[in-house]
Amino acid sequence: MKNNSIIKKIKSKNWEIFWEIPECPPFLTSEPARFFTKQMKDFCGKNFNDCILEYRNNTNIWYLDESQWSKLDKSLFNRMLKDITWARKINTISEKYCIPCFKYLDLVRNTNYKKLPDKELANHYENFMKIYVPAHGSGHPANVLEMKNQRLSKHLKIYILNKRLDTKVQGTADELFSILTEPLKDMSLQLEAKSFYKLALEILKYPNVQKIIEKNNSKYAVRIIQSDYPKIWKKIVNHEKSWCWTIYNWEGPANTTESYINSLGSVFRQNLDISQELKKIQNRSKIVFGEQIVLFKKLEVDSKYKKLFKIASDIMFMKSLRKDCMYKGSWATEPMYTEISKRLGISLHEARFIFYFEMKKAILSQKIDKKIIKSRTEEVIMHQRSGKVDIVLHGKEALKFVDSLKVKKPDKNIKEIKGQVAYKGVVRGIVKYVNTPDMMYKMNKGDILIAYATQPNLLPAMKKAAAFVTDFGGITCHAAIVAREWKVPCVVGTSIATKVLKDGDLVEVDANTGVVKILKKSK
Repeated sequence: MKNNSIIKKIKSKNWEIFWEIPECPPFLTSEPARFFTKQMKDFCGKNFNDCILEYRNNTNIWYLDESQWSKLDKSLFNRMLKDITWARKINTISEKYCIPCFKYLDLVRNTNYKKLPDKELANHYENFMKIYVPAHGSGHPANVLEMKNQRLSKHLKIYILNKRLDTKVQGTADELFSILTEPLKDMSLQLEAKSFYKLALEILKYPNVQKIIEKNNSKYAVRIIQSDYPKIWKKIVNHEKSWCWTIYNWEGPANTTESYINSLGSVFRQNLDISQELKKIQNRSKIVFGEQIVLFKKLEVDSKYKKLFKIASDIMFMKSLRKDCMYKGSWATEPMYTEISKRLGISLHEARFIFYFEMKKAILSQKIDKKIIKSRTEEVIMHQRSGKVDIVLHGKEALKFVDSLKVKKPDKNIKEIKGQVAYKGVVRGIVKYVNTPDMMYKMNKGDILIAYATQPNLLPAMKKAAAFVTDFGGITCHAAIVAREWKVPCVVGTSIATKVLKDGDLVEVDANTGVVKILKKSK
């Protein structure tokens, strides 16, 4: 799909990279992207004119016009300040799509696609996309608002700063903002932790099982528990069925019973007070609610701004729920895509490079151009305008096209990188660039984790980090949420950290001011 006149116009524009998502093929991201050029006007009064999606070696790169972004996020923010009732609808609409989608995904996962005729398989695919795409796409207005310029969070922090000066309340604007915008509803991070600690407490009732898990490798423990302790095994399996998808991201793998037994062994060996850990999570909402009430009173926050803080809190919760739909959606559709790949004679990974508008025809005819699909796994670009795809290029042609774009590039000789504070603190450490699970082996205790944006499957590496620094994201991103939960210094939304820093660099992360200083470059 190629149009030379459109390509000429695209090359004349100034583009900026707004997202880079590793290990992310097009199957669940290319179609929701149409929201930017088709439905954004329902929120902002105007759409993006166009956007470019690149998939290079399985990394999804989004190009947008920076001037359009600034106009749209300003328009969205101004409308929010003028009409609070309208602003709350952004989250209400997203919730309306995400909750049914999340529940529907278990049905998608448990369907036996092997027995379905081609027409029924195609219908299942289309029905899934009809439910999934709005759940994914409806969260984009919050991305526009908080992803780059963070207009809402900056506005609220300035408000806190002024109120703090008037009322002499202790704490930085970032600390107080973090408390006032923390969601009261539990997110998947807390819900899985609750389930995990309850499972651990159940196992403590069986000292022999605890000893087996604590003293042996997980493979041996699985075998013995499965054969000798069926009741406990069933509880472990139930936890795995409920939560294995949380680290799946886009292509897996998911957590297994073995990995959960390994985590249980780690907890038992640390002699943690499991009851106390569970109580902390169970009481979190009540404690946070109390802190928010006290702070609102001390800062003398008026009713309008209480509503704005609630909107910011709801955005954070809904972004988490939306991501749950995305990752659980990737996991849930694995059996469907596996069956599609078999019928087309390609790999599961390759099947995830078939675009939405091609899929029905491919399933019904059991034909796809295998050479084109294979080349897409290395490089493919898609240009969308007014909700329609008008250019698709792959392979060398796509690479040549991307290289010809006018894209804003960072100065790699700078000494300081600036971003947004997600959680305060000042630490020094060695940079480790960890973008995907296969890079986690590099992490040592006390290193500074640098990534485009963190994902749940990077949690083992994040546990070792003295600080997190990301290119993308605002106060509602995964890194920010985990940083606040674990109390780890974190700077997000730097745009250039992974472009400027490399493994071995010595840096100081000042998460009080949002500045990362390069102290010594590695050789």
